[in-house]
Amino acid sequence: MQRTLAKKLRLELKFVTKGYNYDLIHYWLKFHNSNFHREYENRIINNIYFDTYSLTSLEENIKEYNKRFKVRYRWFNNFKDKKDGSVEIKSKHNIYGWKNRFHIKNLNITEDKSWKEIKKKILYSVPVNAKIILENYSVPVIINQYYREYFISSDKKFRITIDRNHKNFSQINRFKPNLSKNSELFNSLVLEVKFDKEDEINLKNLLSDIPIKYGKNSKYINGFRSSYGL
Repeated sequence: MQRTLAKKLRLELKFVTKGYNYDLIHYWLKFHNSNFHREYENRIINNIYFDTYSLTSLEENIKEYNKRFKVRYRWFNNFKDKKDGSVEIKSKHNIYGWKNRFHIKNLNITEDKSWKEIKKKILYSVPVNAKIILENYSVPVIINQYYREYFISSDKKFRITIDRNHKNFSQINRFKPNLSKNSELFNSLVLEVKFDKEDEINLKNLLSDIPIKYGKNSKYINGFRSSYGL
């Protein structure tokens, strides 16, 4: 199956630390020579991670295959509000990735709506090439939720996000979404640096004095392990 769509290559570097370094990170951003400033208002992010019945995406990411793939539905703020969201199909080849996003209007994710209804709404709202992928990656595995802050450099080339207050909700073998029973990743903070491939040349200067260490991190893998006790 052809799983890739349009490509615009970008990189995402992740730095994982404890919550007590939150003020230290903000100090670094405030005085950085790239003049970072807030790009958007802070908000809660919710993701549904979909996979195949054999959990192909999870295996690809755990084993760090050269080619990896994720499918998720993302929306913002409270679970209960009817919100617009988007399907995101993320592909990665070695260190470079690309993402295709498809807008979904007025999809209400609640515990009284079946997964069948939710998936039908999503499939109806995406083009044929995305529909083929979503029909294969149709199993809701986890929902995760976290609080995100957004920053961008003055030249618009580098974005930084800070994620904390992570919660994970298991979904396998459930007829309807589980939005109440969760596991938490206590005191975990994830900083992500995001930029296009052509700006990689400026990365060394950007991160020369970052006060926390680079570390591999997958919210899907972490959420799966947290939700299912692995």
